[in-house]
Amino acid sequence: MTAVLEPAIAPVVPEDRRRLRVGGRSYPVVGPSIRDPRVALAFVILALQILGQTVLGFNVSITQIILAVGTCALLETGLAFWERRAIVWPASAMQTGSGIGLIMRVPGTMHGEWWSTRGWSLFVGVSAFSVLSKHVIRWGDRHLFNPSNLGLVAAFVVLGTNWVDPQDLWWGPISTPVVSALIVIALGGVFVTRRAHVLRVTASFYVPFMATLAVLAASGHCMTARWAVGPVCGWHYWVIVITSPEILVFILFMITDPRTVPKGPTARTAFGATIAVLGTLIAAPQHTEFGTKVGILAALVIACALRPLFERYIPEDAPSVSVLVRRWARSPQLVGAGVVALALVSGSIVAAGSPARDRPTTGLGTVVAGAAGERPKVDVKVSAPITIGKAADIAGSVDAPTARRAARQVLEDLSIEAEALRTGDAGLAATAGYGTRLAQVEAAIKAGSGGTTTVTSYEPDHLTVLLVRGSTGAQAPPQVAVTLFGTATAQDFVGGRPSGAVARTSAFARTFLLASGADAFLIGSDIDPVGGRGGTPV
Repeated sequence: MTAVLEPAIAPVVPEDRRRLRVGGRSYPVVGPSIRDPRVALAFVILALQILGQTVLGFNVSITQIILAVGTCALLETGLAFWERRAIVWPASAMQTGSGIGLIMRVPGTMHGEWWSTRGWSLFVGVSAFSVLSKHVIRWGDRHLFNPSNLGLVAAFVVLGTNWVDPQDLWWGPISTPVVSALIVIALGGVFVTRRAHVLRVTASFYVPFMATLAVLAASGHCMTARWAVGPVCGWHYWVIVITSPEILVFILFMITDPRTVPKGPTARTAFGATIAVLGTLIAAPQHTEFGTKVGILAALVIACALRPLFERYIPEDAPSVSVLVRRWARSPQLVGAGVVALALVSGSIVAAGSPARDRPTTGLGTVVAGAAGERPKVDVKVSAPITIGKAADIAGSVDAPTARRAARQVLEDLSIEAEALRTGDAGLAATAGYGTRLAQVEAAIKAGSGGTTTVTSYEPDHLTVLLVRGSTGAQAPPQVAVTLFGTATAQDFVGGRPSGAVARTSAFARTFLLASGADAFLIGSDIDPVGGRGGTPV
């Protein structure tokens, strides 16, 4: 969820003594400084992007990242030249673009498509909106919102998962690449925030966030995620969120932007705690990972909008938090008020989370309603070997009983489809398929009405059962898929009887995506083979 980062910004860097002549005029040049925390932050993000492109499997292309960074850099350079008549190195804008490239994903972009331009206009548009917001929405002498945070939230809320989605909370099982990423984030984040004197904001967010999220987890909160087998609930949910690299990026690089946090240590402590409580409250009713991530990001947007109030009512010279705590501890009335406030916050979190507890969830993809009419009994004996394949980007896999049931029932579905095609019975086809697959069978039945219909039967020699990322949306949970290897025999029928034409037999390999129906797995669609013949035998 999360986002990086309008970066920790150093004090204004003095202009270099260098000047550049353009069109007969001389302009001062403001270059990067090694003392600028944004330089260190750039190396942190670059390291994460390299890990993402090589070993973490990020579904974002190098072209998409360059488009985001380049759009922000060019726009900021032009605006700075127009406002200051100087050529300024666009450090902040480049970090805004890097954050968008690190967080935003366009569905359909796969890891390894390094030069894909899929969704290029979205990366350009979100990046431009983010940079322009810094110049248009201002309070006093500073921009009001974190640019990348505002641009990402606006994109996710307005466009939704059909167009964009955030990077996953879970980056994979504990492994050398994941541990390397966590080390880079932790060490780089602490270094940058200490240099920018905003580490207090991180601590004031993380402690209450862990506490409020624990209340939500203890209430039985669940969310679905495209990388998880089954709903992510309770303490598993809590551990996933608070240890997520995305959350660590958010708290170390995004909420700590010195230009958008209040002035004064006490106001900054209140600012961080407010984001934590708001983030948990907004995430509480969300039953998907997408909603959870966007909810936490949106908490920062709201807190930034409230920044003028923080600075008005908690001035820079306000007593420190430790002094205030000692004062409150000596007053029974204030202690009582604090207990009541904590109870109200906890109760509000539990109440807000009720939709995510009551909503039915499933870890095996889409659940579809049973077809009108009874599914016929089909005597299918599976003699071919069955193996369980493993997807590297999904936590868990199907168990042996599910694998055997899915393998048997996909053959049943194919047999029912064949009979529906032979007899021209669309109602029968609806007991074996749904969605795209059912529409294809119905179209074939209609096309063959009164003429020749081609019916295909299958003889498997191997079936691999595995989980794949759902095809029903960018944040859909995994769904069961069966890859069938073997032979396919196509035969023509007229009026339900063989036409006399010679049957055609060929090698066959196809993956069938399944959904849970009322009584069995139904075929929703078929794609090019996923997974080989290897895996765990069942």
